[in-house]
Amino acid sequence: MRPLGLGKTDFSVFACLTGEKIENPIFVSLFQNLSRREREVMAIVFSLEEATLTQIAERMQNPPTRAALRSVLTILERKGHLLHDPERRGREFVFRPVPPREPEGRLAWRQVVRTFFGGSVRDALAAWLADPEEEFTKAELRELENLIRAARQRSDHQDKS
Repeated sequence: MRPLGLGKTDFSVFACLTGEKIENPIFVSLFQNLSRREREVMAIVFSLEEATLTQIAERMQNPPTRAALRSVLTILERKGHLLHDPERRGREFVFRPVPPREPEGRLAWRQVVRTFFGGSVRDALAAWLADPEEEFTKAELRELENLIRAARQRSDHQDKS
C-alpha cells in the first residue's frame, strides 16, 4: 500500500499534473531558497524517493547538460537538500532527499489543507475520496478506516482528559 498522501496525486502537489511538469506554489513555498531548476530536481527526487542523474534528466522538462545537472546536484548537496550514496548504481551515484519525503509530504499536505480547504482536513479528505480519478484498493480503504478509527480513539481519549 502506498503511504497516505504519497501516491499518484502526491506528485501533482509537488510538481506535476497529468504527466506535465509545472511550478507548484506549495512546492515553491517548501523550498523558497532554491532556484526553479533546483526545485524541479527536488520534486523529481522526492517523487522517486531516490534517483540517479540519468533518471532525473529523463524527467526534466528541458534537461540541462549532464555537467550542468551534476553541478545542480552538487549545489543541492551543499545546501543540505540531497545526499548521495557512496555506493553507485552502475556508474552513477544515487541521490536521496534530506529530509526524507514523508515529513516533507506532511508539511505539503498541511499547506494544501490550509491554502485550498480553509484548514479543514474533513473537506480535503472528502475532495480526495470523491475524486473520480482516484482509484483505491480494498486494502487502502481498510487502512483509511483503521486510521480514522485510531484518530477517533485519540480524540475520545483527549476528550476524557
